[in-house]
Amino acid sequence: MQQSEAAISLKDKIHFAISDIEDEKLLESIYTLINYSTTQKEKINIEEKHLSILHDREAKYLSKEKKAFTSEEVETKIFTKYGF
Repeated sequence: MQQSEAAISLKDKIHFAISDIEDEKLLESIYTLINYSTTQKEKINIEEKHLSILHDREAKYLSKEKKAFTSEEVETKIFTKYGF
């Protein structure tokens, strides 16, 4: 895949900005962020049937056919029902 001029320009800007950083902790943080992003792409390997299920659930949620709950709502429901 060929990169756009904008992507190349952005990479050059990032390279230039990083080259001036002296703080080792900050450099480690940047490296961790970049490495995490790269390794996550490699780790994501969802089978087609599972991906289909996720897309189906998303469509039902967006069409309001199914309801979703926030983590706070789930916590409240559990606390109300079971008392913990």
